[in-house]
Amino acid sequence: MKIKIAIPTDDKINISENFDTSDFFKLITIENREIASEKFIRNSAIESQKDSTNYIKQIIILLNDCDYIILKNISADVKKYLEEQNKNIVETSEKIITNAELNFLTELIRNESNTCCCP
Repeated sequence: MKIKIAIPTDDKINISENFDTSDFFKLITIENREIASEKFIRNSAIESQKDSTNYIKQIIILLNDCDYIILKNISADVKKYLEEQNKNIVETSEKIITNAELNFLTELIRNESNTCCCP
């Protein structure tokens, strides 16, 4: 199973307080319960933030292949739009990106373990 995750950040260490204004996104690819790749990309949509409709569309393009977005705060309209685009929103109280990653992976493995594959 391959899963792609995005986490908003301003300093590449902590999760941004506000998804809508983060400077970067950490992109993580998980394959076979392990982190296969991770990288940071600049939030190029932030330059058009004054036009909120265009801004949200640019974020969708930027995070197009991500399945999950782990974040702290998000406005209701942006959350609704992301969910309409089949993005799974995972809200966290964690401050540090690596802690949120660990919690997400732990929960993912726990949920896989609880799924019965028996006929």
